[in-house]
Amino acid sequence: GKIFEYIATGRPLLIIGGAGATSHLIERNGLGKCCLNRVYEIKQLLLNLLEEREPFPSPAQQQIERFNYSALTGELARLFDRVCQDNYKLTSLAK
Repeated sequence: GKIFEYIATGRPLLIIGGAGATSHLIERNGLGKCCLNRVYEIKQLLLNLLEEREPFPSPAQQQIERFNYSALTGELARLFDRVCQDNYKLTSLAK
């Protein structure tokens, strides 16, 4: 849940760790940079960022807004509506 609060800050995120759901979310949506938890790789990434050899732009406002709680709740509600409608259609066909 904290990741959504971090996204809401509008600042680029730096994720250090293994490949997983969080790193995929950040990379797929252009929300920051991810780095494996290896000293050499962390050092290289930090030096590249500090010396501006690698871009580290803030995420686009549209990307940030996709992850606010209202948007996520709306997406979940639409999913529930679709599941309920599909279930109703299947139940009606079975009668």
